[in-house]
Amino acid sequence: MQHVIRNVAALLTTGLVFLCVSCNKKSDGLKVPGEAEANYWPDQRYCNIEFIQVTNSDRWWRFSYDAYGNPDSIITGSTSTGNHNWLFYYDTKRRMNKYIRKFDNVDMFFRYTKFFYGPDNRVTHDSSWAFGNVVNGEPANYISSNVTTYSYDSLGRISRTYTVFAQSPETGFEKLYTYDANGNLIRPGITYDNRNNIHNTNNWWRLIDKDYSKNNPYRATSYIGYLLPRDFFATYNDGNSRYFLELEMEPHATITYQCGN
Repeated sequence: MQHVIRNVAALLTTGLVFLCVSCNKKSDGLKVPGEAEANYWPDQRYCNIEFIQVTNSDRWWRFSYDAYGNPDSIITGSTSTGNHNWLFYYDTKRRMNKYIRKFDNVDMFFRYTKFFYGPDNRVTHDSSWAFGNVVNGEPANYISSNVTTYSYDSLGRISRTYTVFAQSPETGFEKLYTYDANGNLIRPGITYDNRNNIHNTNNWWRLIDKDYSKNNPYRATSYIGYLLPRDFFATYNDGNSRYFLELEMEPHATITYQCGN
């Protein structure tokens, strides 16, 4: 009888171990550098933004991703000052190491930014150039450039940046990023909803915008099943018109997603 009990106990233990391994299988994958520890929404990684359309406007953005789900490009219907195509690049470790915001002209860029990583796979600083040309893959003939260093909080969120411009290296600019008890970036005059922030659809959006908020700074007109906003009103006065990647989405925009299983 004791022999049977021991066998049953062994089987139960094995089963529990198997279940635990199965439950944790998702977290065993490669942790990408842009991912903060504050992963509020387990479903966030299964939806990527596919298309954003501004209502009654020729302004739209089409998002493309590589085989790993990392952003490859954002192409807009009409480039202009403040509205550009985005191109993203990665190193051999699948870490985003630069992105370029470009006009329709193949060589001219609005912003060219490079990320630099430390041994812990976090971005230590970036270098950025404004209004120039891409020559042999590098920025040239630019108007200004700057270096920004990063600090993080205990949850892996960017908490402080310090920017120095090459034109005035003796002067630096500090910016602090503070989160409230709900996990949202404190922004004066902003009221958040209780749904999944669109930055959480892809870890790189959080890094680029330095925003790891749990919720959105507006209440959408409707949401999809993954708690993500489908369409919403945005205004300059509310401070949310260029909330996401500085895309000019006012007065009303609709977001289409590609969601996996």
